[in-house]
Amino acid sequence: MAIELPSYFDLASTPYVSEMEATFKAIHNRTNASRISRICDIIAQGVLGKDKIPVLSLTFVVGGVPSAEKKSNGLIKLSYYPNNTLVVDGVLSLFAILTLLGFEHPFAKKKNSSKGFIVDHSELRQLLSKLPIQLTLLFNSAKGINRRDMISYYDLYSKKNEQLHAPLPGTLFTEEPIKQYVKEIANAISLDKYGGMVSSVRLTKSDLAITTESTMIRVLLGAIAGASAQDKNRINDFNSGKAPFDEETKANSKNLVILFFTEWLSCMKKQFDNDRDGLHYSPSVWLALGLVIHEIISTSGYEDEVKAAAQKLSSLDYSNKATHWAESGVMELDVTGTYYKNSVDGGRRFRVGLFKYFMKLID
Repeated sequence: MAIELPSYFDLASTPYVSEMEATFKAIHNRTNASRISRICDIIAQGVLGKDKIPVLSLTFVVGGVPSAEKKSNGLIKLSYYPNNTLVVDGVLSLFAILTLLGFEHPFAKKKNSSKGFIVDHSELRQLLSKLPIQLTLLFNSAKGINRRDMISYYDLYSKKNEQLHAPLPGTLFTEEPIKQYVKEIANAISLDKYGGMVSSVRLTKSDLAITTESTMIRVLLGAIAGASAQDKNRINDFNSGKAPFDEETKANSKNLVILFFTEWLSCMKKQFDNDRDGLHYSPSVWLALGLVIHEIISTSGYEDEVKAAAQKLSSLDYSNKATHWAESGVMELDVTGTYYKNSVDGGRRFRVGLFKYFMKLID
């Protein structure tokens, strides 16, 4: 029954949910939101007896190696962990069902459920909660299904479903060349010594890591080709091997990225250890540093200049209370006058503003 879905499939706490975060967030974009709203109307009209109701069908992939026990009545009892499942088909229908039942989705920008909504739609919720849902489960009780294959199933189903506009990031389940570059950089700068990087889209306070793989990918893109490539996440261009991403340029840039961050991190360790709220954890700061490296590569490319820039910028106080941020041109104190925050519209303007500020400090 519909009300049982959250018990069998835990979308919010899946082990790989951080990797799927950008995709799940896209399900709440304007296009998908209007489609979910239409599905909600269709379901509501059918449940309330005002129209025919379609059979609601969902497909989930079950990760790991579930237990499949044959019963005497010819059925199979399947045992698995709800937090190791992933919806791969009927995604918008699932969101519509959860919306009507009053469940809030963790990746929605706005919380739609309220006491008033629940009271006003109590009859609909009660009727819908008992509605049978047709389920298809994809599993392998012999060899199991790993995380990458689970995400691949999502990709396959979403490509055949023209109604869903929530594509996977291009690097999510394939080992792209740029990922290998980033791994080599992470190893060369001993990133694990400082906490390492995670494969999620963003860091949380519970993470021990100091950056993410997606941030490092964009740092590398910015270091090689500048702000435009960084903003547009030109991973396919990187993989193509065409200028400015030819092999010689990529190799040279990688060496200078390694040189810069080896120096910067060694001097920043104390700040990383002692200030979890500082701007040294901000992706925007890391991306701006990538643009600094690009500027030095474009103007001279000298290793001593890269090292000197890293030393200068590592001497900064990256605390969000540091008064020097007032000179950046893109930050201002919050309403309490306690800490500095972004004062410009858009992430790109902020990153470029930080880059210009950093360049001013090292000139």
